[in-house]
Amino acid sequence: MNDKETLLKDIEKLHKRIDELEESERKCKKANAGLTYSEACYRRFFESTTDGILILDAETESIIDGNPYLTKMLGYTPGEFLGKKLWELGAFKDIEEIKTAHAELLREGHIHYEHIPLETKDGRVISAEFVGNVYSAGDRKLVQFSIRDITRRKEAEEALRKSEERYRIIAENARDAIITIDEEGRIMLANPATERIFGYTGAELYDQPLTMLLPGLLESEKKQVVNGNRHLPLGVIEIPGLHRDGHEIPLEISCGEFMKEEKRFFIGIIRDITQRKKAEETIKYQAFHDLLTGLPNRAQLMLRFELESAQAERNNKKIAVLYIDLDRFKVINDSLGHAVGDKVLLAVADRLRASIGKNDALARIGSEEFVILLLDINRAEDAVLFARKLVDIMRKTFRIDAHELYVTASIGISMYPEDSMDAEVLLKNAHAAVSYVKERGRDTYQFFNRAINTRTIERLLLESSLRQTIERGELELHFQPQVDIRTGAVLSYEALVRWNHPELGLLLPSEFIHIAEEIGFITAIDEWVLRAACAQNKAWQDAGYSPLCVAVNISAQQFQEPALVETVTGIVHEAGLDPRFLDIEITEGAAMRDIDTAIRHLRGLHQMGINLSIDDFGTGYSSLNYLKQFPVQKLKIDQSFIRGLVTDADDRTIVNAVIALGHSLKIRVLAEGVETDEQLTFLKENACDEMQGFLFSRPLPAEEFNQLVFSGR
Repeated sequence: MNDKETLLKDIEKLHKRIDELEESERKCKKANAGLTYSEACYRRFFESTTDGILILDAETESIIDGNPYLTKMLGYTPGEFLGKKLWELGAFKDIEEIKTAHAELLREGHIHYEHIPLETKDGRVISAEFVGNVYSAGDRKLVQFSIRDITRRKEAEEALRKSEERYRIIAENARDAIITIDEEGRIMLANPATERIFGYTGAELYDQPLTMLLPGLLESEKKQVVNGNRHLPLGVIEIPGLHRDGHEIPLEISCGEFMKEEKRFFIGIIRDITQRKKAEETIKYQAFHDLLTGLPNRAQLMLRFELESAQAERNNKKIAVLYIDLDRFKVINDSLGHAVGDKVLLAVADRLRASIGKNDALARIGSEEFVILLLDINRAEDAVLFARKLVDIMRKTFRIDAHELYVTASIGISMYPEDSMDAEVLLKNAHAAVSYVKERGRDTYQFFNRAINTRTIERLLLESSLRQTIERGELELHFQPQVDIRTGAVLSYEALVRWNHPELGLLLPSEFIHIAEEIGFITAIDEWVLRAACAQNKAWQDAGYSPLCVAVNISAQQFQEPALVETVTGIVHEAGLDPRFLDIEITEGAAMRDIDTAIRHLRGLHQMGINLSIDDFGTGYSSLNYLKQFPVQKLKIDQSFIRGLVTDADDRTIVNAVIALGHSLKIRVLAEGVETDEQLTFLKENACDEMQGFLFSRPLPAEEFNQLVFSGR
């Protein structure tokens, strides 16, 4: 190779070397640029991070740098800590802990301390988290500490710890079950009340599905879906739970959620509402049932009618409302007591219940008042047939304790839709029909009609005007002789009240006395009758007529008055009448209502010299033991027995028994309501002492009575 070729090759090598140097220079510049950028990024991070950063020389252990946030955190300027050892900073209170941390860092290359107490320049103490790393910078080894202020986190953790402690205390002492559930619907914790309610311990429930206690939870309409297929209650719901022994428990559940360690949990508060449910059922039962008989009450009857009337309208059917009122039930209560009365009502309820169809409705709406809804009937005649059957059923004897009792019923009937389509109106109409039945003898049935409704209105007007009878002078007395059966001589007479109504004319006691009793006016009428009878008797005696005894009937209400004896004494003295010319009559039922009161009053009147009689004898439930304690002079046989003397053997037996009883007790016996010669003949043959009735004379006004009795004397 010549020199020229050699030179060319050297030049070529030189160019190649120049290119390599240029490429190396470009790479160096690029690396320097990257380093500069990296250093700039680090510096930006160093200056802007919200963690405090300290850089130490590992060999000298001196601080060589610190970022601005460290100044903000501790209050020291960089000049106050540059060149110092870490433990020489006034912020670190536990120097030994810092020295230990630094030594561990140099040995391990990394440390993480959760809680280091630091004191700021202004005296505040904060909690700090320390993270330390060792790294090399060229031939130099450096240490970096990142310091994070975790004071608020620690405060929050402490608050959480205290909250959890309070929760634990509450949970352990709570009466309700408190259960913690994870996202999978599995039980994590259960308080002691859970064992009481469900029968499981907390250990037995751990990690078990909530549906083990609440099998119906998946069917709940109020639920919230977790992870697609788990169900937990949303809000407050009522749901049955399952006890360990298999029985259901009514529960009320409320559920909330919370986060812990970035995990989602649910807390369920479960209350056993067994007692509340029982109380609700009791209240509901009492609201819609009669407590004595267990039958539906008026409220439930109204609801049932609304349902059935809608059905009847759709099917073009009728409904019969039968209002059943027991006859003379008050006599049983007054004479035998309310305990026996209640048993009678129970027996009546059973008898009525057995008489209705499975689709009919029966309710008790008053003391002795029942209502039957005959449903799905086509004609009023169906109600008639049923009412007839019911009247016959009620006539059968009731055997209560040692008593054989007879309780008949008056029945009023109204029809849907003819009489009304409203339940209240139908009841009112049926009740009006009952009143009509009772006024005409009881023990039968009657349909409602307009005439009955009119009569009800008249009854209200009658009540109003009855209260004014005394002050208006509308009451008057009629007198009926009481005659010796053997001689026909008038021995005494009974004073009977009449109401001379300005529009309706002369009204008999049967037309207004029961109203006076219901409105509490009977006592005033009693006193008026007694005063007028004594005054008239004295007037006849003063006129020179032979003195006779006047009989006055006292109502049960008047007889119960505590001051009865004083009242009668005052009236007799006011009239100036000798007490032996007054005969006080009380009914058998009134005498038996309160035995102690009866004995006290009768003895008090007897001591005054007043004669005493038992009226309507045989219709009540008197005891011979009590009768012999009463200082009475006369028994009056009720006219219902006299009426059947000729045709009814039982009536003849009863009358004979009363006459024999009276004579055995040395008491005179008077027969009421004698109207025929046949009745008189029987009474004479059986030694009855006296008679009173239309056969001898009707009750007469004072002037006519005077002509009949006194004119020939």
